[in-house]
Amino acid sequence: MNSEESLEIASLKYCFTSFRWPNNKEGEPISIPPGQTVPNGFTKHKRLVKKAFIEGALWQNKRSYSLEELINAFSEGHKSAREKGSYRCNGTYQEDLDKFLEQFKK
Repeated sequence: MNSEESLEIASLKYCFTSFRWPNNKEGEPISIPPGQTVPNGFTKHKRLVKKAFIEGALWQNKRSYSLEELINAFSEGHKSAREKGSYRCNGTYQEDLDKFLEQFKK
């Protein structure tokens, strides 16, 4: 399964979990009209949510940093803080790096 298929499946799962079943005037869930396979509004909901979900996931992926970029950013900041004397040592470099990277785990 490639990433496009994974996004497709995840977006469809989200469509089903995020859909609010329509209610009648008494506040009870309405039944699906004869001849239909889904409740009113679901097809439009599915189309809109699927598109937004996939676009959002692709946008987030583009703005994500690689592990290498995170390590480089930490190293530069660590080096700069030590040179300025503003670095408070919480542990070894590796311990501090591990703590820093822990914030970005999914």
